[in-house]
Amino acid sequence: MGLKALSHTDPFIQANTGELCIQFARHPDKPLRIMAQLIHCSHDVSEDCSQQILQQTRDFQIYFVIRFPHPGFFKFQIYALPYTEPGESLPSVYNYLLEATQVNRGRNGHVMCFPQQFAQWKEGCYLHTPMDGILYPSGSNQPTADTVPFRVTIPTAHAVAVVVGEDWTHLSKVNDCWIGQVCLKPYWGIENQLALCAKYNVDDGNYGTLLEYRLAKR
Repeated sequence: MGLKALSHTDPFIQANTGELCIQFARHPDKPLRIMAQLIHCSHDVSEDCSQQILQQTRDFQIYFVIRFPHPGFFKFQIYALPYTEPGESLPSVYNYLLEATQVNRGRNGHVMCFPQQFAQWKEGCYLHTPMDGILYPSGSNQPTADTVPFRVTIPTAHAVAVVVGEDWTHLSKVNDCWIGQVCLKPYWGIENQLALCAKYNVDDGNYGTLLEYRLAKR
């Protein structure tokens, strides 16, 4: 299949910090479609917690960052299929049993999910910041208090923008990253979502959504 476990070769992992990163290497000549699923399976309850996974790719390595929403046992399953093989159904290629002893809590003590990831995100992208899927107002009156820095790696993009409502903030290319600052102060209580979008064809004006964040209410 061209996918090799690097960080965790044992199918049982005990996580004691509330967050876990599982790292794989993929063959550079065998591009894969990859997705993962996280199922909480403690006390005869099965709950899909896949929104707690952030899939990252960099230098032919794939990172699955997991934030545990509950203590207990989880099934973590990875599915993959070469791009050269047809079919919508991806077979299971790795299965882990995870035991979480701690819960990952973010701002205000809430369990924090990652931004929603769309298909193109999983084709080689890496998120540096912001990692939290829900963006909160700062509560400060400072002029720059609600300015959020964005930094992402999207290797084949020709342009990248952050979109809130009808407003677009275009990010700048610096080395292998797209970076920029987005002021969210005008949108609290008005807009509910923020999208990170990319254009892949220099002659085409269409942008595709890669990540989607939620904007918290004041």
